[in-house]
Amino acid sequence: MRDIWVFPFLFLFLLSFLIISRPLASAAAAVLTTSSQHYPSHINECDALLQFSSSFTVTRDASYEHCDDWSNITSYPKTALWKNGTDCCSWAGLRELILDGTDMSRVSPTSLANFSSSSLTSLSLRGCRLGGIVPIDIFHLPNLCSLFLSSNHNLRGTLPQTKNWTSPLVFLDLSRTEFDGSVPASVGNLTSMTILDFSEAQFAGPIPPTLGNLVHLTHLDLHHNNFSGTMDFEMFARLKNIQYLFLTENSYLNMLLQSDGNCSFPVLQNLDLSTCRLTKFPYFLSSSAELKGLVLSRNMISGGIPEWFWRVGRDTLTNLDLSNNNFNGPLPDPPPSIVDFDASSNNFSGEILSSICQASSLEYLDLSNNRLNGTIPRCLGDLKSLSLLVASNNSLTGEIPSSVCQMGNLSRLFELDLSYNMLQGPLPQSLANCTSLQILFVNHNAISDTFPRWLNAVYGVRTVDLQSNRFHGAIEIPLPPQISYLSLSNNEFSGQLPINFFLNSTASFVDLASNSFKGPLPIPSPSIGYYSVSKNEFSGGIPYQLCNATRLLIITLSNNLLTGTIPHCLMNFTDLLSVLDLQANQVVGQMPEIISPGNNSIKTIRLGQNQLKGTLPRSLTCCKNLQVLDLGENELEGHFPYWLDTLPNLQVLILRSNKFHSSVDSSKRTSNPFPQLHILDLSNNSFSGQLPAEYIANLIAMKNEEKGGLRYMGGFSYEDTITVFVKGTELVLVKIMTVFTTIDFSRNFFEGEIPEAIGDLKALKGLNFSHNNLTGSIPSSVGKLTNLEWLDLSSNKLDGEIPRGIADLTSLTTLNLSYNQLVGPIPRGPQMDTFNHSFDGNPSLCGPPLSDTCDTSKQSPPHSTFPEEEEEEEEEGHWIEWRAMAMGSGCGLILGISVGYIMLEFGRPRWLVRMVERKKRRKTNRLNRNAAPRNPARQNNQEEHQRPVRSETRQKMVHGGPIEGNSNLSVK
Repeated sequence: MRDIWVFPFLFLFLLSFLIISRPLASAAAAVLTTSSQHYPSHINECDALLQFSSSFTVTRDASYEHCDDWSNITSYPKTALWKNGTDCCSWAGLRELILDGTDMSRVSPTSLANFSSSSLTSLSLRGCRLGGIVPIDIFHLPNLCSLFLSSNHNLRGTLPQTKNWTSPLVFLDLSRTEFDGSVPASVGNLTSMTILDFSEAQFAGPIPPTLGNLVHLTHLDLHHNNFSGTMDFEMFARLKNIQYLFLTENSYLNMLLQSDGNCSFPVLQNLDLSTCRLTKFPYFLSSSAELKGLVLSRNMISGGIPEWFWRVGRDTLTNLDLSNNNFNGPLPDPPPSIVDFDASSNNFSGEILSSICQASSLEYLDLSNNRLNGTIPRCLGDLKSLSLLVASNNSLTGEIPSSVCQMGNLSRLFELDLSYNMLQGPLPQSLANCTSLQILFVNHNAISDTFPRWLNAVYGVRTVDLQSNRFHGAIEIPLPPQISYLSLSNNEFSGQLPINFFLNSTASFVDLASNSFKGPLPIPSPSIGYYSVSKNEFSGGIPYQLCNATRLLIITLSNNLLTGTIPHCLMNFTDLLSVLDLQANQVVGQMPEIISPGNNSIKTIRLGQNQLKGTLPRSLTCCKNLQVLDLGENELEGHFPYWLDTLPNLQVLILRSNKFHSSVDSSKRTSNPFPQLHILDLSNNSFSGQLPAEYIANLIAMKNEEKGGLRYMGGFSYEDTITVFVKGTELVLVKIMTVFTTIDFSRNFFEGEIPEAIGDLKALKGLNFSHNNLTGSIPSSVGKLTNLEWLDLSSNKLDGEIPRGIADLTSLTTLNLSYNQLVGPIPRGPQMDTFNHSFDGNPSLCGPPLSDTCDTSKQSPPHSTFPEEEEEEEEEGHWIEWRAMAMGSGCGLILGISVGYIMLEFGRPRWLVRMVERKKRRKTNRLNRNAAPRNPARQNNQEEHQRPVRSETRQKMVHGGPIEGNSNLSVK
């Protein structure tokens, strides 16, 4: 359809000159009621109309797509009948202005205010790209019966909020616009209304009960707005002429259905009450003998479907949508007239009865996400009209019926989805006859077969998902060129893929992961967007032709036997590449520099478990969208890459098991380093110095606990997978939850104390500082980590007592404080007794779960709870100690001076000499009397004891080593 351009000044000229001005309005009314004999008197007006019509191009289907079945308004532009030489008073369109599909993006809707005194009866501007605010006067036109402004997505306005709003309106369509505000109660005054369509707008507030006054309504559509409150369905009891009623997708609206109501809608044909929070089946349908379509999806209706419902509209019901409710019991058989039947996402159980095949007109059948069991009825293969069959996520067993597509049956089958069941056996060869088949999902079953060669014969098939089955053997044919989506992962395929497997392929999604393919890596086509061959046995180098796939979003080559270096072109990310995964191969060399603009889309780089060497390229700072960087278990070296802390979206940083060294310092270029970091693993390197307190104090994402539902890292068809060490065991996280927050600095050479700021990281799930040289006490702030599940501080030099708060961590399941220098009693708590070996190697710890009990008599008396008293006592004690020391020193000094003076003045005092010699003589006599001459060995031992200590013994004493023998050694 060609656009119809209307110059704004001509449009305004037409409105103001031909229709709107009062003289012309009265003249036009007169002209419309007179014959063509008056044509010469208003030739100027006719010329102006012709000039107006020539300002845009007229096409026969100009407004075709904006015509609604119920409007009875022709879509053919009436201006096509305006011809020179004829009486313009007989031209159509002067009372009905219909410009559907005309591009009026340059026209202001305020110009519609000029219609205030017009005799205009119909205004239709559907899909005209109008924007701005519609003047409210348009709703007060005295003769306007039809107003169609739908499909102008930027058109705004409100309804008159006056109590006396009256109008001759019969048709009012404001659907797919930005009209908002409330629907006034005065809308009930428009008693001539037959069609009211406010769908897909922005109306809010309650639905006024006065809508029940519009007894001539045949079509009421309020779906997809913001209506709220509780609405009693009884308000519609008087709408006996209603045929189409749509109230769906008003998330804040709670519809109340009275079980004893007296509503009846004898001519109702289509009812849509989806997303209305219904808990009961609509009882009023018992009188709707002409019902054709019923949509009750996304409600909370439970129980079975009433038996009387199947008698209503048995010969007319064509569309039935019961999806996303709580229906249970056996699966109902729809009436023979059914065309579309959706019973998905309920709790229906039992088998699919063969009586469903009596619906010979059935085209769409969706039974997914229920509790169905048994086999698939063979007769389903006989339905000629069935184009979509979905029965995924049930417990169906047996084989897929071999009757599928035989003898011309299911010739219109477009999609077959039997995934997530327990189907067995091979795929039926008759699927080759499904010439209309485009989508085939049989993933997550137990189907055992070889690769279906018949796919070459079904030229329409585009999507093939065979993952998680028992397909086996080698694939000996190239990928059929028409297939755009192929998933063969988690099967038993083996052998080497043909060298030309992707030669003529136009596939955009290929997943060959988790099989046993061998040989060289197949080169994908340039059109590839997702390419996964992980967990196979592909070998050889990474082909540089991969770089020709310029549309690559995700490439995963992990867990293979690939060798050689990383092609430099792979690191020159395009604007599209999001994931580069080469994990767990045998790749060598250095990580190439990244030559890419700063706006690249790369989110995940996984190069761990290879043999990469050298330093990290600083060009990684170009990757502003990077979320996961896993370089663990390589041979990378150098200082900590502090310049990574400026990456605004980095959530996972793993440098585990490399050769990094020196201290971990900040770049100082940002006040919020690593603002999104959830996982930081620097374990098993040679980092030294103090723990990075500046990082620990500023890890914002580790301070904020995740709220709301669980979220995972990754994106379309890819889930970030990393390996972490949790509770001393290697754990592979196939999905990384954003609530999984850990720090692992173990097996390095960090020293000093643990920062008190560690207690601010309240989102932490795991903390591992083990096997370092940390000293000082465990900070009491650790007790604030209420989400902590495992804590490992073992093999350090930590001292002091264990903080009481650790015993209060109810989420803690693993604790290891072994081999430190901790002292005192182990705090008691619900889980502390279950940690059997968590306290080994701390000889000064006592209490359960250790066998050593705490001796309360040797424990120091309890301290005062008031720090002021402690300070006073401490100061007083120091004062007493210093006073005693001063007194003793003074007395000793005086005595010493006196004795020295006497000795110098008089020589040795005779009384002192006699006293010392007398004591010496008495001691010698006593030793002689006690001597035993017959025990020379003991005498030798005494002499040995008087010898100087050997040099090696002295060294052991100095260095704290164990000394064997008598402990009463003397040193001369």
